[in-house]
Amino acid sequence: LVKAINPDFGYIPVPVELSWAGTILLIIGALLFIPAVLQLGNSLRYGIPQEETKLKTNGIFRISRNPLYLGLFITCIGSCLYFPDIANFALCLFTIIYHMKIIKGEEDFLSSRFGEEWKQYTAKVRRLV
Repeated sequence: LVKAINPDFGYIPVPVELSWAGTILLIIGALLFIPAVLQLGNSLRYGIPQEETKLKTNGIFRISRNPLYLGLFITCIGSCLYFPDIANFALCLFTIIYHMKIIKGEEDFLSSRFGEEWKQYTAKVRRLV
């Protein structure tokens, strides 16, 4: 509501270089997020799956165990650089903290579901980067 009344409230002026850095991060985030969504295909869902699933370890999942979340986090940070605003910073921080908890829950589930296969995968591929 405050932003609707005063659009400049909370805006922090930054050098144009930071806007360019933000643009680059937005592109990198999309380049991680979109292939992760496409590679998950029908396996993409909110929450823990009830049906049998297969552990995804190829493609973009060879780089990161959570490329979808990594892309989201990079996009959030890029957004903060491109649109430096107190509200944007707060939402970015909330998004990262909230989704890190989701990642932990998902990884606990994957560990119990896939056991040794998960252990071998986590020894080779890091959580984010």
